Amino acid sequence: MLFICQLLILTACALLLAWPVIQEERRDTVENIAIIDASASMRVSNNDTSRFERAVEKAIDLARTTAEGGGLFSAILADGDAHYIVQRAAAENVSDTVAALSELVEGDGKCTFGSADFDGAVELAEAVVVQNPDTDVTLFTATTYIDKGGIEVVNVAEKDEWNAAILSAVAEVKDNYYSFDVRVGCYGRSERLTVHCDVMGVNNETGEYGTIHMSRTEMFDNVDREFDISFGIEEQLDAGRAAVYSFSSVHVYIEADDTFRDDNSFYIYGGNKPVIKIQYVSNDPCIFFQNTLYVLRGFVTDDWEVELTTVTERDKIATEGYDFYLFETLMPRVMPIDGLVMIFNPGEGTIEGLGAEFSRVHNVNRDSTLAMGTPHPITEKLDATEITVSAYREIRLAEGFIELMYYEGAPVVAVREEKDFTYIVYSFSIHESSLAAVLEFPLSFYTVFNRYIPVTVPSRSYVVGSTVPVNARGNSLAVSGPELEKTVEEFPSTIDVGLPGSYTLTQAVRDEILQDNFYVYVSPFESNITKEVDALPLLERNKKTEYADRDLLVWFAAALLALLFVEWFLQSREYMR
Repeated sequence: MLFICQLLILTACALLLAWPVIQEERRDTVENIAIIDASASMRVSNNDTSRFERAVEKAIDLARTTAEGGGLFSAILADGDAHYIVQRAAAENVSDTVAALSELVEGDGKCTFGSADFDGAVELAEAVVVQNPDTDVTLFTATTYIDKGGIEVVNVAEKDEWNAAILSAVAEVKDNYYSFDVRVGCYGRSERLTVHCDVMGVNNETGEYGTIHMSRTEMFDNVDREFDISFGIEEQLDAGRAAVYSFSSVHVYIEADDTFRDDNSFYIYGGNKPVIKIQYVSNDPCIFFQNTLYVLRGFVTDDWEVELTTVTERDKIATEGYDFYLFETLMPRVMPIDGLVMIFNPGEGTIEGLGAEFSRVHNVNRDSTLAMGTPHPITEKLDATEITVSAYREIRLAEGFIELMYYEGAPVVAVREEKDFTYIVYSFSIHESSLAAVLEFPLSFYTVFNRYIPVTVPSRSYVVGSTVPVNARGNSLAVSGPELEKTVEEFPSTIDVGLPGSYTLTQAVRDEILQDNFYVYVSPFESNITKEVDALPLLERNKKTEYADRDLLVWFAAALLALLFVEWFLQSREYMR
């Protein structure tokens, strides 16, 4: 034993003389990033606590743990447009970090009704990971991800959460009557649900006689989690009322004690089409214009109910009360000032209020073509070189007209746009030009109609987070909805809708107050609170491992001292013998 001990002492001395070191992986400062899912499905509330609140609490716990280790902490809120709440906060600022996170759940909180911007959140996280590749990124969510993309996912969902939802609802015309088609979902629980459909303002009736109540019950389980339900003519008649050919609104809803209430209702609008009045004036009505107006009525039938009036006598011409006036050859004495006015082949002289004077007719070569003037939306689909004329009337235009087409420098097509009316003048006859044979002209006619008689809103339903295009026939448009009150005066325009519910658009047209409605609903993707998603965006982590030399001298010195003590002990026992 003594010999072995002395041999080990010599070995330890040799190792000490060699100054031994080993390589050790070097880590930067401990750093954590918390990504908080702020999508609509995080609003699910159970036991008086929402998923979002639980996610924020876990992020606060992570912030405190990081501070205890002297590390840096960042928090990213993944709402509709991901952004930092705190960025690389030091340990000494942990109280400010906790305060900033706690503010997320104050009041109604910062959780949206839309979807989360995970692409943006991961991109923000990568900006930190580039600086410190050892940063740990954690997502607090309630969605299951198969491929986590290099991110640690903490699921904050609870077992007994479930949701019943109206995923979509539309009104479709079938055999001249409306049918109401509804898609319903139930997630997280097998449940028997009753879906209600209340139709108001049926066939222009009011009160009790103008309301139909229908309902249908279905069983939902883990296999059949979504159902399509239709309330058609048969259901309408069974409810004790006539079949629906018009309505003011439809309320589709579920009465369920689920853990997410914001998608239990849906409203359908658009059952009463606004009336557009068109007056066609001609002493000899042209079949081309008549057919064009009939085709136009067919094009816009989804949005408008078109009333067409034809006038052949000057004394019966109306100069107010119409949305669209078309004058061909037979002209009014005074111009209308309340709509879109088109003039073809005017006579010599002036029309009060027009701002143009017509003089002699010029007969030209039948193959003479026109030339484009100032570019304008109403002529962008027309090629002037394809339009020939054999005669045109000379016109002198006042200030305010835009000259759109010329014949050898003389204006033959012009437009005057004012706040309350628009005048479009063609100084030649449809019979003395090739305009009727130009395929793009009917399409141009449709473009003119849509420009000056615009649809207020192109759809009656939008998902939360949409940018909704709006327009107006009047000079302003009042918009009201959940936490939204504004007036729009520049058109076309857009409004952003961030909350579910009904929105109302109000405008004045010819001293008449007109209202349009649309409904904003929670995305069906968010209504599925038990969803499983294939993958998160991949977190790019170009980790470069660095090493540091670790000195082993102290360890071998300690071993030497221990061996010397053992050697001394063994020697003393030898002497005692």
